[in-house]
Amino acid sequence: MKISANILCIIIFCVSFSCVDPVQLDVAGEEQFLVIEGQITNVEESYKVRIFESAQQKSGKINMTNPISNAEVIIWSQDGENIILSEVEPGQYISKIGELVGHSGIQYYLEVKLSDGKEYRSTPEYIDQVTPISNVSFKFLPEEQLNQFENIVIKNMLKVFVDVELIDESEETFLKWEVNGEYQFNEYKFPGPDVVNRTCYVLDNLPLGDVEILKASSIDQIDISEIEIKSVKVNHKFASNYCFHIRQETLSQGAYDYWEKIKKITESEGSLFENPFGRVRGNIININDSSDQVMGYFSASAIAEEKAFVPIEIVNNPKSPCPTYRDPILGPACRDCMTIKKSSLTKPSYWP
Repeated sequence: MKISANILCIIIFCVSFSCVDPVQLDVAGEEQFLVIEGQITNVEESYKVRIFESAQQKSGKINMTNPISNAEVIIWSQDGENIILSEVEPGQYISKIGELVGHSGIQYYLEVKLSDGKEYRSTPEYIDQVTPISNVSFKFLPEEQLNQFENIVIKNMLKVFVDVELIDESEETFLKWEVNGEYQFNEYKFPGPDVVNRTCYVLDNLPLGDVEILKASSIDQIDISEIEIKSVKVNHKFASNYCFHIRQETLSQGAYDYWEKIKKITESEGSLFENPFGRVRGNIININDSSDQVMGYFSASAIAEEKAFVPIEIVNNPKSPCPTYRDPILGPACRDCMTIKKSSLTKPSYWP
């Protein structure tokens, strides 16, 4: 049985996350909340937990304030295994890769002890089975958009879609996607003795504001097709090879409900400087004071990852900015591609 994603509940919303540096605000007289958010997965990677304060202004808006340092942060499994996270930046705690890896069917929870002695714990969360990605596809579409002068202009957009296979044992499945990119940039230097044109591989951190979640119900296994998970403007980055890095999370219902609440906030009044995470209570409590309001969520998620290269012909063969050098930013990169942020001369093992 095959169901088009168009008939399912697909929710697109914008959130301000780690790409925005904490803003130091004078919040005297305003109500402050503690926010704790983090995740463990079935992937062998560093697990991250953020702890910070969020303040409600008189206008009702919520803003991020000070990160919380010097906390004891531990992730526990139901079997008694644990990992202690280290603070790498103010309010940012990470684990060492491989110390503990999440497994499907196992419960995990978070414990946090602040320097003032307050202790917090999340309710246990199971890591569900991985929901496979069966296919990735693309569509190139001209799209009308408003420019800075509120005039209608045509932008060439590439839309990214996935097909997924629901697990037949699961009556309900909750999914969330994050998408980033990576592209190839080829130097072009004027010919001459000993001139070598190098190739750089550049990480393209696509805007984190676009997040999609999906809730699907089935008794039998169902293939869900053409779920749109990203829309990207086509430019010079697609002139050679462009690779999308797709991360699909299978969530618990509690985590899905949490993200859905954030979506409603950002849809109604969200902005770049507001912090939706500081407005939603999740699964974390003060173990000694039930009246202490704690925002945020600690989730245990099953991850499916895919890398998908875009065929150049799909995006209408965009041109490289080299060798004209007319672009004030990309012109120097044509001579030295290492001037591009997050670029590397090391070819990834998966690159064609």
